[in-house]
Amino acid sequence: SDAVPRLRRQSMLPPIACHCEERRRIGGIGGAARRLTPLLLSLAVSFRGAGGIAQCTLASLELRFQDSPIDLDPPFAPYIDSYRVRLDWSYVSFSIDARPDTGCEVQGVPSDPTAVPIGGSSELTVYVMHPDVGAKHQYVIKAFRQLGSETELRSLMVVGAEISPVFSQRHREYAVRLDLTYDVVRVVYGLADNEQRISSSAQEERPATGADTGDSSDGSRRLLAAPIGAPFVENRTTVSMLGILGAGALGAGALGAGWDALGAVDAGVGRQLFETGLVAASPRRLAAVGSGEVQFREAHVDFLLDVGFMRTIELTVQCADPTQASIGTYKLHVSRPGCIPERPYFDPQKKACVNFCSSGFYRNRDTHRCSRCNDNCKICTGLLGCQMCTPDSADYSYALQPDGKCRAVENHLFRRYRWWCAGLGVLLLFLVLIGCCGIVQLCCSAGSANSGRFSRLNDTDDDDDDAPKYGGGSRFARY
Repeated sequence: SDAVPRLRRQSMLPPIACHCEERRRIGGIGGAARRLTPLLLSLAVSFRGAGGIAQCTLASLELRFQDSPIDLDPPFAPYIDSYRVRLDWSYVSFSIDARPDTGCEVQGVPSDPTAVPIGGSSELTVYVMHPDVGAKHQYVIKAFRQLGSETELRSLMVVGAEISPVFSQRHREYAVRLDLTYDVVRVVYGLADNEQRISSSAQEERPATGADTGDSSDGSRRLLAAPIGAPFVENRTTVSMLGILGAGALGAGALGAGWDALGAVDAGVGRQLFETGLVAASPRRLAAVGSGEVQFREAHVDFLLDVGFMRTIELTVQCADPTQASIGTYKLHVSRPGCIPERPYFDPQKKACVNFCSSGFYRNRDTHRCSRCNDNCKICTGLLGCQMCTPDSADYSYALQPDGKCRAVENHLFRRYRWWCAGLGVLLLFLVLIGCCGIVQLCCSAGSANSGRFSRLNDTDDDDDDAPKYGGGSRFARY
């Protein structure tokens, strides 16, 4: 027992002081935590000794209702031993699928689904045992089932905006300041129960004042793109390393309070510290990469908002139990700042305020933005005031009309190559004429030859007819 304080005084305090000085220069806890990891691991090995045996943990832990997944809070990690789950109103029970590490055994997993009453809770403890030494590690699961009358949202955020006050399920009305670069108000929400039904609506736009937009005196604005329900972490003084190690025995219980400062820095660091038995697991939510099926998913609705305007968006939530008539409404008063007088028009392509609009856009004084000209118009003063059409292309020709529009005329293949087509037509006609002449000449030549041969045959027959005829009985007639 005397060796522990002596070891802490002789070998631990100087390195810790050194690392604290480094942490102050860095200005964050991440670098100090990673630099202290080798020291903590070496201390753990010294306390456990060479004959220490690693604890058995679960390789995977999943909850489900029939074929529907149930989310764990926090997400599963082998070194986190306490979880909370929220069952939908329609989930009457839940089942556990647990798989231990290789060579370990799991106990306490019920073979049948565990029933949970409406509005009630149930707690289960799953043990992972080492078969050689009998050492057990427990995982506690607390399940809560909803009443079915809830009308609260699980999460709510507005992309590219900041909200006041910070989101709370019980608070129903918020002031939202949208960043200037966003034309669309995207409200992302998560239902507290998958059986809930939600509808959204938005009031008509109205001009916003300086107080509504939340601009500061120097014209600067803040942008909060993180979920509204997430805590806002500032650069503040963190837990001291001396306070984590404490003054006294160094064990899992003494360092359990320091897990919130160290465990969330790096999942790999937390795993190593837990396997050595030096740091106890904490139910703190860790950043985890979601994969596979999840119980709760997020959805969104979009509404347009012009520069310098504001509008009120309402989200109406109906409870999951159809036999109850509980309805709740969230109101978001969304405002968007306007452009400064030196650059009074917002360019949607550049996402900034400008004084001159790009080609194909005109300065809309009603909405204080660069609005797009009519189709096929390059320079215009309004939607129906085109001054110059788009240059002609190989496929289309553009002509300015009296009503201020540009008419597009398609360039057909014949129109594009009409002289080539005319020349080709003349050439084909000439070839056809030559061919016809050749055929006529051939026919005439063949007719002349046949007539001459017929005349020669007729002359031979005439000579035979004019020859003197002799009597058939005389001898001279036979020669």
